[in-house]
Amino acid sequence: MQTPAIGTLASHSALQILWAAEQQGFQTILIAPQDRVWMYKRFNLHPEFVKLRSFRDILLPEIQERLKESETVLIPHGTLVGALSSEELLNTLEVPIFGNKKILPYEKEADLHKEWLEKANVRIPETFSIEEEIRKPVMVKFTGARGGKGYFVSQNMEEIREKLKNVPPDIRDSVWLQEFIRGVPIYFHFFKHLNGENKLTGIDIRYESDANAFGRIPATIQQQLDLRPAFSVVGNIPVVVRESLLLKVFEIADNIIEASKTLASPGLLGPYCVETIVTPDLEVIVIEISARIVAGTTAWIPTSPYAEFSYGKALSVGDLIALEIKNAVQNSELNKIVS
Repeated sequence: MQTPAIGTLASHSALQILWAAEQQGFQTILIAPQDRVWMYKRFNLHPEFVKLRSFRDILLPEIQERLKESETVLIPHGTLVGALSSEELLNTLEVPIFGNKKILPYEKEADLHKEWLEKANVRIPETFSIEEEIRKPVMVKFTGARGGKGYFVSQNMEEIREKLKNVPPDIRDSVWLQEFIRGVPIYFHFFKHLNGENKLTGIDIRYESDANAFGRIPATIQQQLDLRPAFSVVGNIPVVVRESLLLKVFEIADNIIEASKTLASPGLLGPYCVETIVTPDLEVIVIEISARIVAGTTAWIPTSPYAEFSYGKALSVGDLIALEIKNAVQNSELNKIVS
């Protein structure tokens, strides 16, 4: 077969994906709404643009046919997972996706996500249904790739139900009420290779609006104004953690991989993120899994110390994706890393 093109949607981590693919000699394709094309042309990148009205237009037969003509391998990221339903990802989108797309519904859908975490036997926050009454603060969140948008904290179920009335039904169906854990959010990036290796590639924290600004506002003023933090992610910050935490994190990551094999064979492949809260007692509690590249990996370009320690040279997650595809093509194993 000819060397495939590497394509992705014009959002999230596209700059990293395109840059790495071009460095490895791949033709690149950027699937972009017309109003985003100009921004990507500001960078030293050379993709072919497939122009859309909206990201959902990737499902149009003529768009899919164009991508298949170039033997495009589509790199999934948060925008793809957020734009399409599980059914569309599995059955309507015909362009080959890097990794195992059967695992993506386990990220998107609250019940499946909880099943995955429980199957992995990792410590997770207590969860509640919308019908229950609660006596402790909960984080009201929505599974799938929403970047914290719409998340809020409450300990009043009447308030929660009232706020959810204003949420679109398709998003409301993914609501997840998790016990609010006291601690710091830490995001661990991993890469599961075809050869079975499960490598740590970086760690970040998210800079959230306006949760990260609340420390600058005196508590008395917060109370007077009845301020509530929002958690929309506006950026990512690289982090290095104390090494004793890595013992716990590697065990968690390996358990997540093994659970994914039983839920959606052959399991996770490629980049993923274990999203956690680390408590004051240094317990690592898993709040989510992102089953594809996360935007926080871009904070470590061109590499993280963990990637250098793992691979012996500077590699980004974008590099790892491009190299995994390149090696698979050379070894006639591309069918093993796409779905």
